[in-house]
Amino acid sequence: MTTKKVTKTAAAKEVKEVAKKAAETVETTAKEVKEAAKKAAETVETTTKEKVVPEAKKVVEKVKKATVKKEVKQKIVVEYQGNQVDTKDLVAAVKKQWAKGKNKVSDIKSMDLYVKPEDSAVYYVINEESAGKVEF
Repeated sequence: MTTKKVTKTAAAKEVKEVAKKAAETVETTAKEVKEAAKKAAETVETTTKEKVVPEAKKVVEKVKKATVKKEVKQKIVVEYQGNQVDTKDLVAAVKKQWAKGKNKVSDIKSMDLYVKPEDSAVYYVINEESAGKVEF
């Protein structure tokens, strides 16, 4: 068996080389891990965007469709035997009478008005249950 005599300097040099290779391996591995993590994050972000963005667009479209369209400005006047009554005034009178009955105007879900000029009155049905009459 032959033994190789190694000097301290040579041993130190060899140890440094081994340490250097190990460090390079560790450094390479760390870079690979960082790159893999970055790719994973990008994949998650892309997947999330691919799922969330179309859903958000659907919601926006629903909101656009549900947006109340502007109503045409209108004025309706009832004329009978020389008298004129604006329907806005009739609606306001009905709401006022409804509120006098200790009801809230905000509780009105539907209001059906029946204008009867010969009686100088408007008959109403509110929320399909409360009926009454307002003279004009």
